[in-house]
Amino acid sequence: MKIVAPYDKISNMKKLKKYKNGLTLAYYDMPELHSVSIGVFVNTGSVNETPKTNGLSHFIEHTMFKGTKRRTAFDIVADTDAMGANINAYTSKTATCYYIQCVDNDFENCADILSDIYFNSVFPTDELEKEKGVILEEIAMCNDTPDDLSYEIASTAFYKGHPLARPILGSAKNVKSFTRDDVFRYMDERYTADNTVIAVAGNVRFENVDEIVEKYFIGNFTRIKSKKRKIDVPETHSVYVKKFKKIEQSNINILFPSTSYNDETFNAVKIFNSAFGFGMSGRLYQHIRERLGLAYSVYSYLSAYKQAGHGMIYLGTNVQNVERALEAVRKEIEEVKRTGLTDDEFLRGKAQIKSAFVFGLETSIGNMNLLGKHALLTGEVADVEELIGKIDAVTPEDVRKAIDVNYDLSKATVGYVGPRIDKNLLDILKN
Repeated sequence: MKIVAPYDKISNMKKLKKYKNGLTLAYYDMPELHSVSIGVFVNTGSVNETPKTNGLSHFIEHTMFKGTKRRTAFDIVADTDAMGANINAYTSKTATCYYIQCVDNDFENCADILSDIYFNSVFPTDELEKEKGVILEEIAMCNDTPDDLSYEIASTAFYKGHPLARPILGSAKNVKSFTRDDVFRYMDERYTADNTVIAVAGNVRFENVDEIVEKYFIGNFTRIKSKKRKIDVPETHSVYVKKFKKIEQSNINILFPSTSYNDETFNAVKIFNSAFGFGMSGRLYQHIRERLGLAYSVYSYLSAYKQAGHGMIYLGTNVQNVERALEAVRKEIEEVKRTGLTDDEFLRGKAQIKSAFVFGLETSIGNMNLLGKHALLTGEVADVEELIGKIDAVTPEDVRKAIDVNYDLSKATVGYVGPRIDKNLLDILKN
């Protein structure tokens, strides 16, 4: 028996549509799949909050599932589970996303659920109060997770005075103070047509998606334009911040200024970061853990935003090894700045970045996330082949230049959580 595809493959068609009210649809055709993922991305996160409203984006994301005008909180999960679909949400510093992954035949039903949540959530006061307790536990968990906490205090100090300094969860004081009116006021300002991207990837025709967006989303926005707050490029700070805790391991996060998502050096920096410290073959892991035995965990990471970005190095080590481990990190940074990457390191770093990117796009949900984030950051539809091409096009000289503008020790911030230590770790790193 011949198996006939539901429609002809059109080489994974991609499309970006801007509706008259400002809503954006980002679409990617994956006819080889039997699933579809739909995400509603809001261009709002902790960077869009004020000191008093910090944490409200995340609070709304949690409480959006507590019932609508048509569905109870149980109905939302029961209706989703009845289709075998997965529903979830997340908040970052720059965006909030609500999404469902489902079998392709259930796409319209899932779009209806997301639309209902997005436009008709009622936020019952008793449910808001209960969810405050959940989020307060989440904040407490972060405070009890020393590697997370060391990053949080370092990031807050590094971006001090800029919206990027604000934690996604907010403070316990803020969370306790949030009211139902606060929720509706913030959504009225930020959950607008021009501030929303609907991303769809999977086995569904564009014409069907367009029709469903028109049916369930277009006419439901009460506000078209968001209240824009200009977010400047941050001025970063070089400081040492610490929290002493009676725990066994010392947790150190080192932050440096780096590239933004849209910068032409973005892929070169990613390749350098991968070769230098992201994997087990990276210099940091091989030299500091394997050769010197100075840390259990050591790695580097890149966080890139629209306005700026930072590189990060994490160390988890015994308090007696802190000084030697930091000196070893400094020597590795100085060495790679002096000599650059070897040819093998460059090729390995490029292969790791490319494979991680490709592996993440083998599902509808991976492509949906790429579509939504890329559209928010660039206003364009993500072209997978073009993005892979940009990785392939990076040269050793590009990486050499990227090294020169990263890991500037004079601009580093160090965050420490662990047993009491009397020395200034930033001074050790710099000197």
